Amino acid sequence: EQRMLFIHLSNRDSNSYNMPFCIQFVDEDINICANLALVLESLPILRTRFVDGKAISDASVVVREDLHGNSDAIDVWAPFDLERGPLCRFAVDAEKNILKGCIHHSIADGRSMEVLFDAIGSGRVKEASKAFSARKYAALESSPEMMEKYTESLCNCKKMLGDSPPKLELDFGDASVAFGDQHVSNVSSIVIDAEMASNLSMFCTASGVSMFSAALHIVHQTLRGYSHEPFALGVAHDVRPRQFRDSVGMFVNTVLVPFAGGKEGGNETVEDIHRRWTTEVLPHGNTPYDMVSSMGYGCNVYLAYNVSLFDEDIEGAADGGDGTSLNGQYRSIELEEVEDSNEGTGDACEGAMAAKFD
Repeated sequence: EQRMLFIHLSNRDSNSYNMPFCIQFVDEDINICANLALVLESLPILRTRFVDGKAISDASVVVREDLHGNSDAIDVWAPFDLERGPLCRFAVDAEKNILKGCIHHSIADGRSMEVLFDAIGSGRVKEASKAFSARKYAALESSPEMMEKYTESLCNCKKMLGDSPPKLELDFGDASVAFGDQHVSNVSSIVIDAEMASNLSMFCTASGVSMFSAALHIVHQTLRGYSHEPFALGVAHDVRPRQFRDSVGMFVNTVLVPFAGGKEGGNETVEDIHRRWTTEVLPHGNTPYDMVSSMGYGCNVYLAYNVSLFDEDIEGAADGGDGTSLNGQYRSIELEEVEDSNEGTGDACEGAMAAKFD
């Protein structure tokens, strides 16, 4: 939250952290507006804004009910004002059971979206979602015991990262992606179909590695086609403890995975990468990225593995995932087709990964 607030204050017109969505609920008898009102009342984080660097929950969230026949009822790409709030916006088409909206990444992540959609679909907010809030996690994270643990972890991180530079110099030319009116980054995405996912799964099983480790290896080898310099690859990692599994908030930490330069760095096998991830990197995955970056480390290459809201083949946080799965209550709708169709177009894929280059 602090990092995103700092970024916002330096560029108030940015929509880089907008998380737009459009879903259609299967239950024809659902009252989306009533259920959404319950969720907004039960989860204070959805009413968050930031005043003098601190989060308060007094923002009023307006739900537009005129989405039917008016796909422009809300602008999902409009920048949020983190100081005035609110940090989420919604519009409802009651006739087609469609909910369109956008949430700022400072108050939600991939798992949060699944929790929210399940709550809206069922009309019930889990007690764990209310009891184990992001604020409670922040209090635990700042406790003397955790700070001592993080301080010890930083020493290991520094030893592990060594001389890794904060940025890998690469020239991708005009291969860039814009979200809304904002240029954000260069993104290369791979969507894996069922046959390819099955073949990769068999390969990983035979090699004794995870699909996530295979994704790390693929990105590493791809980048070696552009540069043989050392670098650190950023990975999205969900830090939720078990009791916070149903919590709504921003629980994703950036974990740096270092790769050596030169010929030696290019020869690392998928088995080597899997061993390093599980035994050397992951044990420090909860150490806040801000603490690591304060030592001069960073990344401009980021691997997002299975982060789509609607992927079914999720290996979980322990495998580097920050993803959620589609259940039987709702399905994805293309944002551009809300007005024209009742059919969902976001069929779940077997696996997905994207490499992001800032």
